[in-house]
Amino acid sequence: MEFKVKEMTMGEAQEMGIDHWTLWQDDDFSPQDWLLERPETFYILEGELLIQEGEKEYHLKPGDMAAFPQGMHCLWQLKKIPFSKKVIYSYLDLK
Repeated sequence: MEFKVKEMTMGEAQEMGIDHWTLWQDDDFSPQDWLLERPETFYILEGELLIQEGEKEYHLKPGDMAAFPQGMHCLWQLKKIPFSKKVIYSYLDLK
């Protein structure tokens, strides 16, 4: 499994079940070193986020669905707040 990002509409995200996922909100701009102890998939509702994995950078915005495999290590930094996402602690294949 690898880190994946896919842009999708709210309707597409709802078809994947986000209405039943946990709402998570944050407003801390400080960089966070992140090691995923379990897989995670989330859909960004508002705000912007920068994910750095080694030399790679990913700019995530509302409408992006991201899937993180267990064991991934990255730097996470909010770029625009308020930030909110719907999250499920499972890796969903974003085809």
